[in-house]
Amino acid sequence: MKVELSDDMIARFAVSKAMAQPSMNDIQNKIGTSARLEVTPGIPADETNAARWETAPQSAEVIGWEGIGGNPFLEPMESIQYDASLEWYFADASSLTGTLFYKDLSNFFIYGANPQQIANGLTGQVQTVDVDSRINGGKGKMYGYELAYTQFFDNLPSFWSGLGVQANYTWIRANGVPPSINNAPGNPSDFDYAETVNLGTVPLVGQSEHTANLVLMYQRDDWSGRVAYNWRSEYLVSYRDGITNLPVWQDA
Repeated sequence: MKVELSDDMIARFAVSKAMAQPSMNDIQNKIGTSARLEVTPGIPADETNAARWETAPQSAEVIGWEGIGGNPFLEPMESIQYDASLEWYFADASSLTGTLFYKDLSNFFIYGANPQQIANGLTGQVQTVDVDSRINGGKGKMYGYELAYTQFFDNLPSFWSGLGVQANYTWIRANGVPPSINNAPGNPSDFDYAETVNLGTVPLVGQSEHTANLVLMYQRDDWSGRVAYNWRSEYLVSYRDGITNLPVWQDA
């Protein structure tokens, strides 16, 4: 919906539904499996060789199966989006705008364990395998605001009248249901993950809280050019590292 408040002021309101499909790598029907073993330490034959014998296993028992691969049952991520903006056109080809947005997310993509029934290709025996892959999370939300500024300095003399600038800043708060530690492969007690990290404070993967862009432009007659600088704050890469079991962040 568009409302013209004055000759140079416009308000816009919108409600929409969006869907994002998973990548082909995430839904590929290919899995590599391995056995999860419970190892019984060996008993030292004599005290002089105790150190060597203690490290040798006496027996091993298969207690489960795990794997890494795709998830062909991964559903698209969906969102219902609400946007409201106020735009001020203070000169020709120049504007200052502010936007508020809110998104209800469902089925967003997270990394976790997905139990699957897999048959042995030689024996035909079916086993439950905890496949580490992309899975659908619960519900999440994303909200924030954006400020944008665009201006061409056409009041400058001659050659310089083609100069222009664009700048915008976005603040985002995104959170949702993190992966259940009980569904993660391995034994959670090995790391005490749930006690080390407050899962309720972990944001969505790939979302920076702050994003800014600055563009210097030139456009006059047959000449045009752009120089851009983009910056974003740190963002979450993974809910847990494979070694430390702690969240992995990327400092942008």
